Amino acid sequence: MKTHNLMRAAVCTAYGEPEVLQIQELPVPVPGPRDVLIRVHASAVNSADWRLRRPDPWGVRLFLGLRKPRIKVLGGIFAGEVVATGAKVTRFRSGDRLFGSTLMRFGGYGEYVSLPEKATMTTMPRGFSFNAAAALTFGYLTALNFLRRVYLKAGQNVMIVGASGSVGTATVQLAVHFGANVTGVSSAANLELVRQQGAGRALDYNSAEYANDRTQYDVVIDTVGKTHWKNHLTRVKPDGKLVLVAAGALKTLYLPLLQPFYKPRLMPVLAAEKRVDLEIVSDLAEQGKLHPVIDRTYPLDEIAEAHRYVEAGHKKGNVVVTVARGTHEHI
Repeated sequence: MKTHNLMRAAVCTAYGEPEVLQIQELPVPVPGPRDVLIRVHASAVNSADWRLRRPDPWGVRLFLGLRKPRIKVLGGIFAGEVVATGAKVTRFRSGDRLFGSTLMRFGGYGEYVSLPEKATMTTMPRGFSFNAAAALTFGYLTALNFLRRVYLKAGQNVMIVGASGSVGTATVQLAVHFGANVTGVSSAANLELVRQQGAGRALDYNSAEYANDRTQYDVVIDTVGKTHWKNHLTRVKPDGKLVLVAAGALKTLYLPLLQPFYKPRLMPVLAAEKRVDLEIVSDLAEQGKLHPVIDRTYPLDEIAEAHRYVEAGHKKGNVVVTVARGTHEHI
């Protein structure tokens, strides 16, 4: 497939409000001998994206740049089509439809991205559009990582706090697939959505029912971090596990030091995106076991609006961005 010398991309011109994301023309990346050049049809906006743009926490500047971002094009998720491969690439070929994570190369907000052949990417599930594939990466990779770490077993009782977001909906679906009894916690407006993902019980976090719930769970998973972690302790069995998905780097460092003082195992987790996990997600999706939730879809020209909506904290599932010109939802 012929590529142009220039591409459109959402460039992060400074740290700050969503308006710092400006559509500009940049040179198309040139793949190295072990790289794959991908035409990006769809990307996504997740909490990590707006935090990098702002930045939040301030420490993000230490690897993105102290005064302004060194990395021009953000976007950690992509779904697209291979248009060129390096001379030493053996795993993929032109025309392959791939999805996955750009990791620290970012670049998902550009029409083309060049990634190593060994990157966290794999072929799209058959029957999936680019938009749906883009919604399969962030939440499901995050959820599968920590569900494996807690050694989730069939029949265990699991509470998922923040069950309506990207990570939350993915966690509900995967936990149900693994045979757990799932209670999902969300706002009242999203309770039906949580039930649709397979949760046997859905609780409004502002309700007396949730406040007075005395059930002790084998695993409690907080995907949003809006509640102090100590407030979850009474809900976890003494030999259970408390998973803090949005703990941040600081809590990840100091909470293990507090473990001797608490009976439930404290598990602050950072995202770990592995290709083998993405392949599992792809297989399950192709079997009809996983159904990514897409709240809204924005064209690349409205990337600032997409960031503003996600940053407001009320999205359901995923927010997808169509990137390449001519991309349609059902392609």
